[in-house]
Amino acid sequence: MQSHVNNQRKIRIAIASASNTMADLIKTQVKSNPLLQISWVAKTGANAIEKCHQYSPKLLLLDINITDQDSLVVTQKISIETQCPILLITDQYQKSTSKIFDVMGAGALDVVDLKSAIRPKSNQTSSLLQKILGILKSTGCDINTQSPEQNNKTTHNYQSKPTNKLIAIGASTGGPIALADVISKIP
Repeated sequence: MQSHVNNQRKIRIAIASASNTMADLIKTQVKSNPLLQISWVAKTGANAIEKCHQYSPKLLLLDINITDQDSLVVTQKISIETQCPILLITDQYQKSTSKIFDVMGAGALDVVDLKSAIRPKSNQTSSLLQKILGILKSTGCDINTQSPEQNNKTTHNYQSKPTNKLIAIGASTGGPIALADVISKIP
């Protein structure tokens, strides 16, 4: 009997990191989930941008310290030109907070500290995989973690099916007036 993973296309994940060690740690984590596959690894920001255009992964794991271009520029270009979701990876979370906020402001969806993210607690999934799967679900990927045999026995397939819609709006100085204007126009 063919496995469920062979029946379902794997979700393509890409890595952009100049560090072989970091890339290898990420690969090991991603490969531990049978729904995911590494599509490509880029060593430079320019190469990551080029490959996002050519191969369009479902998620890019971007080392915040990528070489040749600042991760802020890489994130801006990829977000604007390819709309590929980006998860920032760092091994120096405390030293990179300012840069993390800048890059997230440019389009990265989340950040994970690789030092703590690869160590799962007991039999739980690592926080890196949890963040990857969370972003994939939020961007519309079908994360069905059950085999066909299990699907015949139950109807739950782990897809989020929102019943209520939520709009979040933030405002800073001068924003309350604009916010009141926007809210007054919502039916």
